[in-house]
Amino acid sequence: MTSTSYSHKLPITEFTVDHAYSNESYVFDATAGKINSAFGYIVKGSCTIHSTGKTIELPQGSLYYIPDGVRYHSIWNGYPEIEHYCFQLKNSKFDTEKTSYFPIQVIKDTSTLSTGKIFEQIFKLFATGNISDKMKAISIYYGFFAKIIPILISEKRPYFSDVLVKAIGYIEKNYFKNYSVSTLADECHISESRLYHLFQKEMGTSPNQYRNNIRIEKAVQDIRRGNKQIHTIAYENGFNSVSYFYEVFKAYTGLNPAEFKAKNY
Repeated sequence: MTSTSYSHKLPITEFTVDHAYSNESYVFDATAGKINSAFGYIVKGSCTIHSTGKTIELPQGSLYYIPDGVRYHSIWNGYPEIEHYCFQLKNSKFDTEKTSYFPIQVIKDTSTLSTGKIFEQIFKLFATGNISDKMKAISIYYGFFAKIIPILISEKRPYFSDVLVKAIGYIEKNYFKNYSVSTLADECHISESRLYHLFQKEMGTSPNQYRNNIRIEKAVQDIRRGNKQIHTIAYENGFNSVSYFYEVFKAYTGLNPAEFKAKNY
């Protein structure tokens, strides 16, 4: 993959435009959660985003939004080529209010926006390096952004009870250890059935599934570093069976570990 980026600092944020091109499939890893808020547009190819158990399909022509700090990875495919634009804003949050936020999403109602042409125009203006062209590009972006905000779909910000916060903290600290849900419940001074109920009600998942999600996010980072064998990564992240690791990894990422590694190197 080849990628060209340009940035410009403003008093309250830093604006970055990126144009990426590839003639083969690849994986982009953001499981560390260090990505800024971003709008992207897929000119050619398609993308599948996996984030904390959720899967979002982005076909060619998709306009999408990713909030800052979210942990995810994306698989890009296209024949004969992949091309997309991405605009990032550093330290910018677009939450509607304290009780709601904008999640990762495909922005669907964009038929009248000429999205592809707008993204291309902004990138070309940045590419000149001229400050007046950059300011013109930023002005175009904010005009475009003003039309997008009303059609972004917001969700209620999740509320986690004190018990669940404690359980999540324990799992994230001890994700590589093998312990039962009963042990986790004892750590939280709550019954096992009540703990299952809280996870399902407040997170839409089970304690074991949440732990597996954390393990796979860590495994993705280990694979990208490229200095360990897959079976070692499996055991170090708490999987006693390599075959089960393959099964969980593919359910989470859409690829088995070997396929994921091949697309990253």
